[in-house]
Amino acid sequence: MSDVKVFGIPGSTYTWSARVALAEKGVEHELVMSPPQSDSQKRVHPYGKVPAFSHGEHTIFETGAILRYVDEAFEGPALQPEGALARARMNQWMGVNDCYVYGPVIVGIVVPRFIYAPQGVPVDEDAVTAALPKARRAIELLNGGLAGKTWFGGDTFSLADIAIGPVIFYAGMLPEAKQLFDGLDELSAWRERWVARDTVKRVAPKLG
Repeated sequence: MSDVKVFGIPGSTYTWSARVALAEKGVEHELVMSPPQSDSQKRVHPYGKVPAFSHGEHTIFETGAILRYVDEAFEGPALQPEGALARARMNQWMGVNDCYVYGPVIVGIVVPRFIYAPQGVPVDEDAVTAALPKARRAIELLNGGLAGKTWFGGDTFSLADIAIGPVIFYAGMLPEAKQLFDGLDELSAWRERWVARDTVKRVAPKLG
């Protein structure tokens, strides 16, 4: 049994990010199935959100903190660039994802389409339509951040790519994907590179 544990559900974008970081560092870990707002999750995260993380006797919650801990606590390739400006840019794109991309894309469109609808919950199409321009604007911002770059950290895969990847992956599966990505060639190509990465595939949730 590993002394490194991720508490959450595999389909969560944030859980997936934490597991990609561990895979990039070559760290074996256990995924402890613990749904959001469950009693078990509230024992490791005060707000019951996913994921939480433990390494031995130490528990950490909030994905940004988990990702930075994983990079700094374990051997393996560096997932944060050198230099204050480069790290600030990385943190900038992680913040953009959390504050401007996740809400309209995941909460506004992905959850109604992929979580509620399969459970027979009617989709509020007006709300989805209202979320689309906000999602498109945020995705356009990400696309601009990739101009002339392979990854959000430049030539180096970083925590920013790990954080953003699951959100853009799900966005690309939506019926609205053409509206969201049309003409955004940099981000579309980046998504393909992200999906093809071995570490991403190794811990990807089983869909369908």
